[in-house]
Amino acid sequence: MVIQKRWGKLFLIIILLGFFATHANAASFDCKKAASWVEKTVCSNPELSNLDEEMAKAYHDALANLSLEGQKETKQYQKQWIKESPPGCKDDKQDISIKCLKDSYKNRIKELQHSLIKFPYHIFRNVKVRYQSNDKECPGFGITWLSYPQIENPHNENEKFWNSLIAQKAHNELKIDTECTINDIKYTVDFSNKYIISLTTERSITEYGAGRSFQVTKTLCWLIEVKRALRTSDLFDDKTSWRKKLTVLASPKVKEELKKQIYYADEKNYETEPSRLMEIVTSADHWLIMKDGLGIEFRQHELGSREIPYIEIDWKTLEPYLSKNGKLLLSD
Repeated sequence: MVIQKRWGKLFLIIILLGFFATHANAASFDCKKAASWVEKTVCSNPELSNLDEEMAKAYHDALANLSLEGQKETKQYQKQWIKESPPGCKDDKQDISIKCLKDSYKNRIKELQHSLIKFPYHIFRNVKVRYQSNDKECPGFGITWLSYPQIENPHNENEKFWNSLIAQKAHNELKIDTECTINDIKYTVDFSNKYIISLTTERSITEYGAGRSFQVTKTLCWLIEVKRALRTSDLFDDKTSWRKKLTVLASPKVKEELKKQIYYADEKNYETEPSRLMEIVTSADHWLIMKDGLGIEFRQHELGSREIPYIEIDWKTLEPYLSKNGKLLLSD
């Protein structure tokens, strides 16, 4: 699209006028009649105009593949995004405003294009929520972005229960005091089959006046049929020495990760107390069930001041220690 064309496909106007319906394309509108700052800015910038058209396509493609409930959620968030995100880009410096608008459009297009996450047995949709508090003491803060998955067209009551559980957990995050902070909360499905859903929750928090953000990560492996979190006995055979084996396998991986951190130059800092390491790696609430292996998340400051990222141990190595039930849980 070029701005010389009389008619532009400005998706913003479609949403504001409520034309979500069944149109295959965004309705045209005369850029000469653009009224708001956002409308005028988009109409006057070819790249923004193209991004607006691209978002229109991504939006309609997303709606076409979503259930009625998913369509409703997507429409609600799109209206909220249009009302709050582009207008929030306005700045005294035009180049800053335009860059902000471009980034905002690109991020929203990416969200729409990834609105569905497909696994062999489940398809998940991403639900988006944005919350803004009204604390005038911290301008530009008190914002929470929340993203969490829901099973599209759940097969049974157990899957409906999981949807309700995750929605409740996610929305409880909004009840946490967010004044003078910016929060980005993402629930991500890492693995899914008929029996289990493995989930990571990442919360990035930026405090007012702070120089940097800090992040909190949690994991949840949920057994669908019995409606509870995974226990160690669900996966491993307690008649085997799996705890010792898991610790032995994790130790060199942790050491290797520590070596990558340049501020630990002293070789002794590469070593981790075996009993403490065993306590962490054999705890089911640190686990992520992945396609190729058992993931282990280390939380902030769990090993003192040292930060250890996620490590993974392949299933082939762990197979002799798995229980019958554990092997079934991992099957396709």
